[in-house]
Amino acid sequence: MLKLTPGALKGGLAKLVKVLSSEVTRDEAPVWEQILHLVDAVQRCVYTTCLFRCEKCPLTCDRFLMIREHLKLYPCSGTLILDPRAVRVEDITCSKFPKIWLNEIRHRLTKLQTAFSSVVVQRQALGDMHVHERDTEFISGSETYRVNIFLVVVSRERLSYCAKPYLPVFVIRQLEKHLIPVLQSIIVERPQYYTERLLRYRRFICTYLLLTRIDMDLEQELISDLSTYLVLRSCGLKYLIPPLLDARVEDLFARSSSNYVYLAHSIGANLAYRVRNVVSELRALLRLAKLKGLALDEERPSGKCDIKLFNHSLRLVFDTHPYTPNTMSINIRKLDRSYFSLTRLIQYGCLSVKDAAYLLTTLLLKRESIMIVGEVSTGKTTLLNALDLALPHNLRRVYIEEAEETPRVPYLNQVKYIVEPYEVSAKARYLEVIKLLHKRPDIVIFGEAKGYLHFKALYHAVITGIRCLATAHAPSVSALLMRLLNIYKIPPEVITQVPVVVVMCREGTVRKVRGIYRLIQKGSEVLPINYDIVLESEDSEYLKYMDLIATALEHALIRHVLSPTLLSFYLDEFYRRCGLYEVPR
Repeated sequence: MLKLTPGALKGGLAKLVKVLSSEVTRDEAPVWEQILHLVDAVQRCVYTTCLFRCEKCPLTCDRFLMIREHLKLYPCSGTLILDPRAVRVEDITCSKFPKIWLNEIRHRLTKLQTAFSSVVVQRQALGDMHVHERDTEFISGSETYRVNIFLVVVSRERLSYCAKPYLPVFVIRQLEKHLIPVLQSIIVERPQYYTERLLRYRRFICTYLLLTRIDMDLEQELISDLSTYLVLRSCGLKYLIPPLLDARVEDLFARSSSNYVYLAHSIGANLAYRVRNVVSELRALLRLAKLKGLALDEERPSGKCDIKLFNHSLRLVFDTHPYTPNTMSINIRKLDRSYFSLTRLIQYGCLSVKDAAYLLTTLLLKRESIMIVGEVSTGKTTLLNALDLALPHNLRRVYIEEAEETPRVPYLNQVKYIVEPYEVSAKARYLEVIKLLHKRPDIVIFGEAKGYLHFKALYHAVITGIRCLATAHAPSVSALLMRLLNIYKIPPEVITQVPVVVVMCREGTVRKVRGIYRLIQKGSEVLPINYDIVLESEDSEYLKYMDLIATALEHALIRHVLSPTLLSFYLDEFYRRCGLYEVPR
């Protein structure tokens, strides 16, 4: 008979760490059979720390089976097969157990019943567990929806954000107690994407343990949510997990001197989210950023890095002393990894079919550059990515960005360059553009132009004959021209080299195109003219191809071709048949 002791648990974890550190760190595929074999040994040791363990009566394998058979208990997770409120304490009798062991179980069961009854939000309150993130419920002016294992309540009147787990607290605590030490023992080497690999390996091990080694009747969706939550808990995060995983939260702002985190929510308002310990949350995020290579000190008190958090890409901007005296602040921008297609944007009312056809015809037939401008969070990058995915596959795309905001598509001819942030080196993007002249790009996705050197690099590429797609911050075309002419002193003849400007705006929660303009030089001035007026002077060939592209987009909408991948292949085949695949220079 095998007796499971805390010493065996410690030894099993030590072996697990040894194998993981020697096998998982290799570039080749890890030997998962050895890892899972040790996980199985560790799982046996985990039973010693179960909820119903008695110090005077060590839990053995046969007693574990008797507990399940006679008492209908799951010792590992501290839950029961039956509803704990349906089990009477006086019914727990078994001649095979010592009296002290039965008394301990009765005592623990009483606590379990009290805890189960005191849970404010139980799992049964959700009804069907297959609840999607978009399924919401409005209760007395508040919006309630599910994020991971949390129920989020957004108050439109108080502008507040609150998140509480819908699972019983004692179940979550037991899972954290057993699994987090195992997850924290998993380490990998420091390759380029260290943080992403670490999270991925931990999630794999956690999912395996929940599927095969935890005696809980869990659904597949709940297992995925629990594994994501436990992996983030193993990294030190706790209260920021709901807003980080919430697809409706766009930005997060926090500082160490305040107990509130302010969220930019999709309802169109900034919400206050109260956090008990903001400092520990910021330190956990800072540790993840340092693993990614971020270095903060007195010489560089500000830094930026990108982290891929499962289905979200986070852009973290840290500011410490002396930029922010005696405090640390963080700005988290969530870059959603689910991209929109042009047909989806047309369906949402962001732009019309005619607008989309004009932009594609300008890029393909005239080989002209386009700049998308707008205020913060108006959908500039979303439209840029949609246009990028709607172009032919054979075009050689070169991306120059400070943060990866564009999709990685395996079937496209893509090359991405991540340059240093503007705060660190303003010349980094300009130098990269000069190198592009010998790489023969068909189109350059320039990203966001922030300052003078960025605009200089953009116009330098355009003048050499390279098509560019870029974004910039400006509420209108007149504000953009004022910035370029008066502040940066860029000549009008250079500004008109990017002739098409798309202005984005936000009306409530809807992001849409306010207007599309062509820049025309008149003496020392630059005049923005609506593209509808310019179309009257275009030649018949241009209008013919524009009508063909508009017809293709309308057919795609009728056939519900809304996925970015499906629309990309649909338009690529259309370009082949219409002669737009290889447009002569």
